[in-house]
Amino acid sequence: MRAIFMIIFFTFTIRFGLAQNKNPLDERYTPLKSSIFGSEKSSKKSNLNNDIFRSANMIKLSLTDFARSQVRLVYERSFSSSFSVTAGFGWSYGPDYIENLSTSGGLMTDLFKQNEPGEELSSLQHFSKYQSGYSISTTLKYIISEEYPSTSFVEFGYKYARQNYKSLIEISGVPVSDALFKANFNVLSVAYGNNWTYSSGRISFTHELSYGLGLKFYSWDQYLEIRDNRGYSVSFDKQANKTISNKYPIFILRYQMGIGW
Repeated sequence: MRAIFMIIFFTFTIRFGLAQNKNPLDERYTPLKSSIFGSEKSSKKSNLNNDIFRSANMIKLSLTDFARSQVRLVYERSFSSSFSVTAGFGWSYGPDYIENLSTSGGLMTDLFKQNEPGEELSSLQHFSKYQSGYSISTTLKYIISEEYPSTSFVEFGYKYARQNYKSLIEISGVPVSDALFKANFNVLSVAYGNNWTYSSGRISFTHELSYGLGLKFYSWDQYLEIRDNRGYSVSFDKQANKTISNKYPIFILRYQMGIGW
């Protein structure tokens, strides 16, 4: 009987001692709700992922513009988690053969062609030499979804480009009054894209692909053909402050790489 009493006493003592012995680390550490040890799962990303995912400032180089003989840099500034603005500048080191091909006629240009007198832009480009050019652009970008390390976005853009030509001495053997002329391009566009961003400390690296549709408006200096009484061409005279205009829809494809901070 005494042995049974001692067993019950020691059992009660051990259980009471274990109940009172609390580990202080249990009070110092509480699992994050978003961690696998937490009781809840968070639908939002951690602050660390947000820092990696989006930098306030970014400088990007457009790789697709090299195909158009242009070096183009784009600066992007984020104003919130879902909205940013870009500003771009490009310098041309040669003729834009893709642009020249698109303005050389065909179904698209003929659909929107205006009946204005003067030489076609493609003809002027053919008989001249490319001199210089540049472009400026801006876009408004809205983030529609994000899942680290990628985001999806829609952007609305505007771009202006200028091309200068020289040595336009003759057109099909007929002399020209002014050897210098220019062409201007304005583009309105909407595009959908994805970018992938990775971080190393406070510096992030990104590459971005976007594609969409746009409407291009372009104009060039007007040259009128002068004929003699017999109907033979005498010269092509450049008309002061007069241009010929046209427009056509375009497909947009961009690929950019850059660094953010």
